[in-house]
Parts: sequence; C-alpha cells; structure tokens
Amino acid sequence: MNRAIAAAVVLAVLPGLTSGAMGAHSASSPEKNLPSVAEARAIGERIEHVIGDNDPAAFNELFDMDGLLAVVTRGKLLGGEHARAFAEGIRDNFHPAEPICWSVQSGGRYKLLRIGLVDGRRTVLFRLTCDTRPMTYHRWCLDRNADGGVRIVDSYVYAEGERFSDRMRRVYLVCAADADPRVRGGLAPWVRDFADHGGAYRRMPLLIARGAHAEALKIYSSLPASVQSMKVVLIQRARAASGVSDQAYNDAAKAFARAFGDDPAVDLISVDRNFARKRYDQAVAAIDRVEHKIGPDPYLNLLRANAYWQAGQLDNAKVSADRAARGEPDLLDAHRILLAVSLREEDFDRTVDVLTVLHERFGLRVSGLTESPEYARFVESDAYKRWTRRRAGDAVKAPVRRPACEDESVRPPSG
Repeated sequence: MNRAIAAAVVLAVLPGLTSGAMGAHSASSPEKNLPSVAEARAIGERIEHVIGDNDPAAFNELFDMDGLLAVVTRGKLLGGEHARAFAEGIRDNFHPAEPICWSVQSGGRYKLLRIGLVDGRRTVLFRLTCDTRPMTYHRWCLDRNADGGVRIVDSYVYAEGERFSDRMRRVYLVCAADADPRVRGGLAPWVRDFADHGGAYRRMPLLIARGAHAEALKIYSSLPASVQSMKVVLIQRARAASGVSDQAYNDAAKAFARAFGDDPAVDLISVDRNFARKRYDQAVAAIDRVEHKIGPDPYLNLLRANAYWQAGQLDNAKVSADRAARGEPDLLDAHRILLAVSLREEDFDRTVDVLTVLHERFGLRVSGLTESPEYARFVESDAYKRWTRRRAGDAVKAPVRRPACEDESVRPPSG
C-alpha cells in the first residue's frame, strides 16, 4: 500500500506545474503578518533569477513544504506508514521549477507581471511563454513561515485551473479512501468516484498529447457525472474536444463557462485554437476574455497585434503593437510588427525609428536592406537616404532574422 500511495503522489506531482484564478489558502494570514509589497517583489525577483539560472533546487528553497503538507493533510486521514509514504512522495517528487526552467532554456520567458492581494494572501503573478507550449500564467501565493520569513506556500496554474494544494489534497483523499474502507465511507461521493475512475481520467492528457483527441473525449463520456463536473476534468474535456470538431469544442467550452465562468483556463485554449484555425476575430475575443479575467498584460496586446496583422487590419495591428511595446519594451515581436506595418503603409520615417530600436535595444543587424525585396520601396525613399547618411561610418550589421514584413515571419508568438 505504501508503494501505491507513493506512486499516486508521483502521478499527481509530475504534471502539476507545467501548464491557474486563485482561491484562498486554507487559512488566512492575519493582516499584521501579511508580507509587504517589497518582500513579495523580492521573492518575485528571486524566482526570476533562479529560473533564469536554471536552478530548480534553489527554487525549492523558496517553498514552505511543511506549510503545504499541513494544508494538504489536514484531518489526518492517513496514519502511520501511509502518512509517511505520502509525505515522502511529495518531498521526493516536488520539482515545480523543472518544467519552467526547461521552457526558459528552450527559448521561453518567465516574466514577473505584478504583485497582488488575493483572498487575503500576498501573491506574485508570472507569465510563461515558450515556442513549444501554450502560454500560461502562474500565481504564487506567499506567507510567513514559522521563523517569520516569507516563503511560497501554494501556486495557481491558470492553464490547469487549480492550486497545487488542491491537486495534492485530491490525491490525499483518494489515497485515504483506498487505504481505509471506514474513511472511504465518510468521504464525499466525488472522492469515491474519483478514486475508482482517476486512472481513466489520467489517461486523457496522455492521449491528447499523442493526438488521440477522440479517444480522450470518449473517456470523458465514460466517467461518472460527479467526476465529469470537476473543473480539471472539464478542462481536459475542452482540450480533447478542440481536436475533434467545432461542435464538440463549443459544447465543452459552454459547459465549462456555465460552471466556472470567471476562470480563464478554456479561454487560453481558445486563443491558440483560433489562431491555428486563422479565426482572428475569435482569437481577439478570446484574448479580451483572458485579459478581463487575469488583468492587463502587454503580451496580450502583442497577441492582439498578431491577430490583426494576420487579418490585414493594419491600423489595429499598429495600435496594439505600440501598446505592447510601450508596456513591455523588451517584447521583440511587438517591434517587428510595427516594422512590418510601417513597410506595408510606406511610413518610412517610422521604419527608420523601428529599425533603430531593433539595432540599439536588441542588437539586431540592419544591413543588407538593399538586397531584400521587402525593403525595395524603403531603400528608394528619402527617409532611407537620410538614415544612411546619419549612419555613415558606423559599423552597421545585418538582421539576425528577416524583418517582420511577411506573414510567416510575424506568426502569432507561441503560447
């Protein structure tokens, strides 16, 4: 039984933080103990640093594991060896930063967006973007540990729609149901049903990853109603349905919205799905819903700009890209879209301005323009001639990538 409990913990922990609106941690901090904004920012900057350094072990040091375990195991439904096996399973397999580090090392970015206060808890909100995975947000919940220091006590992953503590509490309850029939009888019906059908549910993301969306959706249909109605299960239904048909996806999205309308998890799926199907007006609508539920983020303006660019709506693309670039100047693709629009509109003074930013801020090379057909009209312009005269004698270097003047080079950023 101990091995079974440890295995259940492994299955729960490993996928838990790669893909959350944040609920309350089990106990609210007294106002006098609330971490300050400065303390929260220091933790946020430390998170950025250790992720950038690809140091998952240093990230674990920021987490209050004792506090997390106290929340997850409240009620002490497991005793003796079972309790020890569960705690050891969490501690041995708790590596929340590894998938984030992998994404960043693969060219992604983990960006601290803001400090917040949610349900009486100080929080730090991060955005994760990566070319190989959909965009998501993480909200890390902070509190003081027994020594008075500020530590992470929980996480809400927006693409998964739940806190880490909720995921682990569900596993704890299922382990308790399996370990003791007397405990099982006193648990909620959904816990007993999930204990019986959790293995089938866990197959759904594996099938989706292999492209077997219809098979995953079939599993959903076979689950009892109490399990079907769980938020995490409804999200997997939407992911499965997204690869089956518009009707199946719309039904899944509506079911999720009826039950959890304020949660953006399915809206995040809709953003990627509509981009992939070149439904740019629907992509913008999904982006608007994400922003309404999560709050402002310059990257969402970048996504809007990409959608408008692809749809040929140059004015809207320019406005959104300019907002993205002003809100987060290091968003390279925002400047590339501004470059693309300036070339398309033949606003060559703006072209010069954007090329200057690309060279000076991002180190991109800007020579060889006379040989690129995309710049043919620009190199004939007075703006280009004035610019080259100003740059005469400088060591002008050529672009690392082709400029964003064709659809393929301003693809909607991954995530």
